Amino acid sequence: VKMKPLAEPAIAAVKSGETRFVPERWSKIYFNWMENIQDWCISRQLWWGHRIPAYYLPAAKGEEPRVVVAETPEAALEKARAIPGFENLAAKDLKQDEDVLDTWFSSWLWPFSTLGWPEKTKDLEYYYPTTDLVTAQDIIFFWVARMMMAGIHFMGKPPFKNIVIHGIVRDAQGRKMSKSLGNSLDPLELINLYSADALRFSIALITSLDCDTKVNKEKFEIGRNFTTKIWNAAKFLAMNTDGNPAKTTLKGIAAADLTADEKHILYATDLACRRQSEILSQYRIQDGALAIYDFIWTQICDGYVEYAKDAPNKDVAFAVL
Repeated sequence: VKMKPLAEPAIAAVKSGETRFVPERWSKIYFNWMENIQDWCISRQLWWGHRIPAYYLPAAKGEEPRVVVAETPEAALEKARAIPGFENLAAKDLKQDEDVLDTWFSSWLWPFSTLGWPEKTKDLEYYYPTTDLVTAQDIIFFWVARMMMAGIHFMGKPPFKNIVIHGIVRDAQGRKMSKSLGNSLDPLELINLYSADALRFSIALITSLDCDTKVNKEKFEIGRNFTTKIWNAAKFLAMNTDGNPAKTTLKGIAAADLTADEKHILYATDLACRRQSEILSQYRIQDGALAIYDFIWTQICDGYVEYAKDAPNKDVAFAVL
Protein backbone atom coordinates (compact mmCIF):
# COMPACT_ATOMS: atom_id res chain seq x y z
CA VAL A 1 0.00 0.00 0.00
CA LYS A 2 1.45 3.39 -0.97
CA MET A 3 1.43 5.34 2.27
CA LYS A 4 2.71 8.83 1.48
CA PRO A 5 -0.58 10.04 -0.13
CA LEU A 6 -2.42 8.74 2.97
CA ALA A 7 0.03 10.27 5.42
CA GLU A 8 -0.02 13.82 4.04
CA PRO A 9 -3.60 14.76 5.09
CA ALA A 10 -3.09 13.01 8.47
CA ILE A 11 0.02 15.14 9.08
CA ALA A 12 -1.91 18.27 8.10
CA ALA A 13 -4.74 17.44 10.53
CA VAL A 14 -2.38 17.49 13.53
CA LYS A 15 -0.38 20.52 12.34
CA SER A 16 -3.60 22.52 11.89
CA GLY A 17 -4.86 21.60 15.37
CA GLU A 18 -7.87 19.69 14.07
CA THR A 19 -6.45 16.79 16.09
CA ARG A 20 -4.06 17.37 18.99
CA PHE A 21 -1.80 15.25 21.15
CA VAL A 22 -1.96 15.47 24.96
CA PRO A 23 0.79 15.96 26.11
CA GLU A 24 1.79 17.83 22.95
CA ARG A 25 5.35 16.46 22.92
CA TRP A 26 4.13 13.08 21.62
CA SER A 27 3.29 14.71 18.29
CA LYS A 28 7.05 14.64 17.55
CA ILE A 29 6.99 10.83 17.37
CA TYR A 30 3.92 11.01 15.15
CA PHE A 31 5.48 13.53 12.75
CA ASN A 32 8.83 11.73 12.64
CA TRP A 33 7.19 8.49 11.56
CA MET A 34 4.62 10.00 9.21
CA GLU A 35 7.08 12.31 7.44
CA ASN A 36 9.45 9.40 6.79
CA ILE A 37 6.78 6.81 6.07
CA GLN A 38 7.49 3.81 3.84
CA ASP A 39 5.12 1.76 1.72
CA TRP A 40 3.33 -0.97 3.69
CA CYS A 41 3.35 -4.68 2.89
CA ILE A 42 0.04 -5.77 4.39
CA SER A 43 0.32 -9.55 3.97
CA ARG A 44 1.58 -11.85 6.73
CA GLN A 45 2.40 -15.57 6.78
CA LEU A 46 0.63 -16.46 10.02
CA TRP A 47 -1.99 -18.93 11.15
CA TRP A 48 -4.25 -16.28 12.64
CA GLY A 49 -5.71 -13.03 11.31
CA HIS A 50 -8.11 -11.90 8.60
CA ARG A 51 -7.37 -13.96 5.52
CA ILE A 52 -6.71 -11.90 2.40
CA PRO A 53 -9.93 -11.99 0.30
CA ALA A 54 -8.09 -12.57 -3.00
CA TYR A 55 -8.93 -15.61 -5.13
CA TYR A 56 -6.70 -16.99 -7.90
CA LEU A 57 -8.17 -18.39 -11.09
CA PRO A 58 -6.64 -21.44 -12.81
CA ALA A 59 -3.71 -20.63 -15.09
CA ALA A 60 -1.48 -22.55 -17.43
CA LYS A 61 2.04 -23.36 -16.30
CA GLY A 62 4.22 -20.26 -16.52
CA GLU A 63 1.28 -17.87 -16.77
CA GLU A 64 0.43 -15.28 -14.14
CA PRO A 65 -2.93 -16.29 -12.61
CA ARG A 66 -5.78 -13.80 -12.71
CA VAL A 67 -7.14 -12.58 -9.39
CA VAL A 68 -10.58 -11.55 -8.16
CA VAL A 69 -11.24 -9.87 -4.82
CA ALA A 70 -14.53 -10.46 -2.98
CA GLU A 71 -15.97 -10.69 0.52
CA THR A 72 -17.03 -14.35 0.17
CA PRO A 73 -16.08 -17.38 -1.94
CA GLU A 74 -19.54 -17.24 -3.54
CA ALA A 75 -19.07 -13.61 -4.57
CA ALA A 76 -15.58 -14.42 -5.86
CA LEU A 77 -16.95 -17.23 -8.03
CA GLU A 78 -19.60 -14.91 -9.47
CA LYS A 79 -16.93 -12.34 -10.34
CA ALA A 80 -14.68 -15.00 -11.87
CA ARG A 81 -17.47 -16.40 -14.07
CA ALA A 82 -18.00 -12.90 -15.47
CA ILE A 83 -14.52 -13.05 -17.02
CA PRO A 84 -14.58 -14.34 -20.62
CA GLY A 85 -13.36 -17.92 -20.78
CA PHE A 86 -14.22 -18.71 -17.16
CA GLU A 87 -18.02 -18.91 -17.45
CA ASN A 88 -18.13 -22.57 -16.34
CA LEU A 89 -15.63 -22.21 -13.48
CA ALA A 90 -16.38 -24.32 -10.39
CA ALA A 91 -15.87 -23.19 -6.80
CA LYS A 92 -13.14 -25.82 -6.29
CA ASP A 93 -11.12 -24.21 -9.09
CA LEU A 94 -10.67 -20.98 -7.13
CA LYS A 95 -7.78 -20.80 -4.68
CA GLN A 96 -7.85 -18.19 -1.93
CA ASP A 97 -4.59 -16.49 -0.99
CA GLU A 98 -3.14 -18.25 2.05
CA ASP A 99 -1.70 -15.10 3.65
CA VAL A 100 -3.51 -13.02 6.27
CA LEU A 101 -3.68 -9.26 6.67
CA ASP A 102 -1.28 -7.46 8.99
CA THR A 103 -3.19 -7.02 12.25
CA TRP A 104 -2.73 -3.24 12.05
CA PHE A 105 -4.37 -3.23 8.62
CA SER A 106 -7.50 -4.59 10.30
CA SER A 107 -7.11 -2.36 13.35
CA TRP A 108 -6.76 0.91 11.45
CA LEU A 109 -10.44 0.57 10.46
CA TRP A 110 -11.56 0.27 14.09
CA PRO A 111 -12.96 3.82 14.68
CA PHE A 112 -15.63 3.37 12.00
CA SER A 113 -15.85 -0.36 11.18
CA THR A 114 -17.15 -0.99 14.72
CA LEU A 115 -20.01 1.42 13.99
CA GLY A 116 -21.35 -0.41 10.96
CA TRP A 117 -19.19 0.97 8.15
CA PRO A 118 -19.38 0.69 5.16
CA GLU A 119 -23.11 0.98 5.80
CA LYS A 120 -24.29 4.48 6.77
CA THR A 121 -25.67 3.55 10.18
CA LYS A 122 -27.10 5.83 12.87
CA ASP A 123 -24.25 4.85 15.19
CA LEU A 124 -21.68 5.82 12.57
CA GLU A 125 -23.36 9.16 11.99
CA TYR A 126 -23.63 9.90 15.72
CA TYR A 127 -20.32 8.60 17.10
CA TYR A 128 -17.87 9.36 14.29
CA PRO A 129 -15.69 11.25 14.81
CA THR A 130 -15.27 10.70 18.52
CA THR A 131 -13.67 13.13 20.96
CA ASP A 132 -10.86 11.31 22.75
CA LEU A 133 -8.53 8.40 22.13
CA VAL A 134 -6.65 7.33 25.26
CA THR A 135 -3.67 5.03 24.66
CA ALA A 136 0.02 4.48 25.41
CA GLN A 137 3.00 5.86 23.52
CA ASP A 138 4.30 2.52 22.24
CA ILE A 139 1.59 2.25 19.56
CA ILE A 140 1.53 5.84 18.27
CA PHE A 141 2.97 4.72 14.93
CA PHE A 142 1.53 1.19 14.94
CA TRP A 143 -2.09 2.14 15.54
CA VAL A 144 -2.77 5.84 16.19
CA ALA A 145 -1.15 7.12 13.00
CA ARG A 146 -2.81 4.42 10.91
CA MET A 147 -6.26 5.14 12.34
CA MET A 148 -5.73 8.79 11.46
CA MET A 149 -4.86 7.91 7.87
CA ALA A 150 -7.73 5.45 7.43
CA GLY A 151 -10.28 7.76 9.06
CA ILE A 152 -9.43 10.68 6.80
CA HIS A 153 -9.23 8.49 3.70
CA PHE A 154 -12.46 6.55 4.16
CA MET A 155 -14.56 8.99 6.23
CA GLY A 156 -13.20 12.36 5.12
CA LYS A 157 -12.27 13.53 8.64
CA PRO A 158 -9.95 12.50 11.51
CA PRO A 159 -11.40 9.90 13.89
CA PHE A 160 -10.61 11.87 17.07
CA LYS A 161 -10.12 15.43 18.30
CA ASN A 162 -7.74 14.56 21.13
CA ILE A 163 -5.14 11.80 21.37
CA VAL A 164 -4.30 11.40 25.05
CA ILE A 165 -1.06 9.51 25.67
CA HIS A 166 -0.36 7.99 29.10
CA GLY A 167 2.50 5.96 30.53
CA ILE A 168 2.64 2.17 30.26
CA VAL A 169 1.60 0.12 33.28
CA ARG A 170 4.52 -2.27 33.87
CA ASP A 171 5.16 -5.09 36.31
CA ALA A 172 7.04 -4.59 39.58
CA GLN A 173 10.38 -5.16 37.79
CA GLY A 174 9.63 -2.53 35.15
CA ARG A 175 8.96 -5.07 32.39
CA LYS A 176 6.13 -4.59 29.91
CA MET A 177 3.29 -6.99 30.66
CA SER A 178 3.00 -9.74 28.06
CA LYS A 179 1.53 -13.17 27.48
CA SER A 180 4.96 -14.70 26.84
CA LEU A 181 6.33 -13.49 30.19
CA GLY A 182 3.12 -14.36 32.02
CA ASN A 183 3.52 -11.26 34.17
CA SER A 184 0.13 -9.65 33.56
CA LEU A 185 -2.16 -8.96 36.50
CA ASP A 186 -5.59 -10.54 36.18
CA PRO A 187 -8.20 -7.76 36.63
CA LEU A 188 -10.86 -10.27 37.70
CA GLU A 189 -8.58 -11.53 40.46
CA LEU A 190 -7.92 -7.95 41.57
CA ILE A 191 -11.66 -7.23 41.59
CA ASN A 192 -12.25 -10.27 43.80
CA LEU A 193 -9.50 -9.12 46.17
CA TYR A 194 -10.18 -5.38 46.30
CA SER A 195 -13.44 -4.60 44.36
CA ALA A 196 -14.00 -3.06 40.92
CA ASP A 197 -14.17 0.49 42.31
CA ALA A 198 -10.87 0.01 44.13
CA LEU A 199 -9.25 -1.27 40.93
CA ARG A 200 -10.50 1.68 38.86
CA PHE A 201 -9.50 4.29 41.41
CA SER A 202 -6.07 2.78 42.04
CA ILE A 203 -5.27 2.74 38.32
CA ALA A 204 -6.35 6.38 38.00
CA LEU A 205 -4.23 7.37 41.00
CA ILE A 206 -1.00 5.55 40.10
CA THR A 207 -0.97 6.05 36.32
CA SER A 208 0.67 9.19 34.98
CA LEU A 209 0.66 10.98 31.62
CA ASP A 210 4.35 11.69 32.09
CA CYS A 211 6.00 8.36 32.88
CA ASP A 212 5.53 4.61 33.06
CA THR A 213 4.22 2.98 36.23
CA LYS A 214 5.42 -0.14 38.04
CA VAL A 215 2.59 -2.04 39.72
CA ASN A 216 2.06 -5.00 41.99
CA LYS A 217 -1.02 -6.23 43.79
CA GLU A 218 -0.24 -4.27 46.93
CA LYS A 219 -0.69 -0.94 45.10
CA PHE A 220 -4.39 -1.65 44.76
CA GLU A 221 -4.75 -1.49 48.54
CA ILE A 222 -4.82 2.30 48.04
CA GLY A 223 -8.16 2.06 46.24
CA ARG A 224 -9.50 -0.52 48.69
CA ASN A 225 -8.68 1.65 51.70
CA PHE A 226 -10.16 4.72 50.03
CA THR A 227 -13.43 3.05 49.04
CA THR A 228 -13.68 1.59 52.55
CA LYS A 229 -13.30 5.11 53.94
CA ILE A 230 -16.16 6.35 51.73
CA TRP A 231 -18.29 3.34 52.68
CA ASN A 232 -17.82 4.00 56.41
CA ALA A 233 -18.75 7.67 55.97
CA ALA A 234 -21.87 6.73 54.00
CA LYS A 235 -22.82 4.12 56.63
CA PHE A 236 -22.35 6.71 59.38
CA LEU A 237 -24.67 9.11 57.52
CA ALA A 238 -27.31 6.40 56.94
CA MET A 239 -27.25 5.40 60.61
CA ASN A 240 -27.86 8.98 61.71
CA THR A 241 -30.63 9.74 59.22
CA ASP A 242 -32.44 6.40 59.40
CA GLY A 243 -31.90 6.09 55.66
CA ASN A 244 -34.46 8.85 55.10
CA PRO A 245 -33.60 10.93 51.97
CA ALA A 246 -35.62 13.87 53.35
CA LYS A 247 -33.03 14.20 56.11
CA THR A 248 -30.16 14.57 53.65
CA THR A 249 -31.33 17.61 51.73
CA LEU A 250 -30.60 21.29 52.30
CA LYS A 251 -34.07 22.29 51.14
CA GLY A 252 -35.63 24.63 53.69
CA ILE A 253 -32.35 25.31 55.50
CA ALA A 254 -31.33 28.98 55.43
CA ALA A 255 -27.73 30.19 55.35
CA ALA A 256 -28.29 31.74 58.77
CA ASP A 257 -28.93 28.25 60.16
CA LEU A 258 -25.45 27.07 59.18
CA THR A 259 -22.42 27.12 61.44
CA ALA A 260 -18.99 28.22 60.25
CA ASP A 261 -17.92 24.57 59.87
CA GLU A 262 -20.97 23.77 57.75
CA LYS A 263 -20.43 26.80 55.54
CA HIS A 264 -16.78 25.85 55.19
CA ILE A 265 -17.46 22.31 53.97
CA LEU A 266 -20.05 23.53 51.45
CA TYR A 267 -17.57 26.10 50.14
CA ALA A 268 -14.78 23.47 50.07
CA THR A 269 -17.05 21.09 48.13
CA ASP A 270 -17.85 23.72 45.52
CA LEU A 271 -14.16 24.55 45.22
CA ALA A 272 -13.26 20.86 44.87
CA CYS A 273 -15.82 20.38 42.09
CA ARG A 274 -14.51 23.40 40.20
CA ARG A 275 -10.93 22.25 40.59
CA GLN A 276 -11.84 18.74 39.44
CA SER A 277 -13.50 20.08 36.28
CA GLU A 278 -10.42 22.16 35.50
CA ILE A 279 -8.05 19.24 36.09
CA LEU A 280 -10.04 16.78 33.97
CA SER A 281 -10.40 19.29 31.12
CA GLN A 282 -6.59 19.07 30.90
CA TYR A 283 -6.67 15.24 31.01
CA ARG A 284 -4.67 15.20 34.26
CA ILE A 285 -6.41 12.03 35.47
CA GLN A 286 -3.85 11.24 38.16
CA ASP A 287 -4.06 14.78 39.59
CA GLY A 288 -7.85 14.50 39.55
CA ALA A 289 -7.79 11.23 41.48
CA LEU A 290 -5.36 12.70 44.00
CA ALA A 291 -7.57 15.78 44.48
CA ILE A 292 -10.64 13.59 45.13
CA TYR A 293 -8.65 11.41 47.51
CA ASP A 294 -7.37 14.40 49.49
CA PHE A 295 -10.75 16.15 49.65
CA ILE A 296 -12.83 13.15 50.74
CA TRP A 297 -10.26 11.67 53.15
CA THR A 298 -9.11 14.91 54.76
CA GLN A 299 -11.94 17.42 54.45
CA ILE A 300 -14.94 15.08 54.64
CA CYS A 301 -13.92 12.05 56.68
CA ASP A 302 -11.19 13.38 58.98
CA GLY A 303 -12.76 16.81 59.31
CA TYR A 304 -16.48 17.19 58.77
CA VAL A 305 -17.60 13.70 59.87
CA GLU A 306 -15.85 14.24 63.20
CA TYR A 307 -17.51 17.66 63.51
CA ALA A 308 -20.96 16.18 62.75
CA LYS A 309 -20.70 13.77 65.68
CA ASP A 310 -20.93 16.68 68.14
CA ALA A 311 -22.59 19.35 65.98
CA PRO A 312 -24.98 21.75 67.78
CA ASN A 313 -27.77 20.91 65.32
CA LYS A 314 -27.29 17.38 64.07
CA ASP A 315 -30.22 17.54 61.64
CA VAL A 316 -28.55 20.43 59.79
CA ALA A 317 -25.10 18.87 60.09
CA PHE A 318 -26.22 15.58 58.53
CA ALA A 319 -28.24 17.35 55.85
CA VAL A 320 -25.02 19.13 54.82
CA LEU A 321 -23.09 15.83 54.90
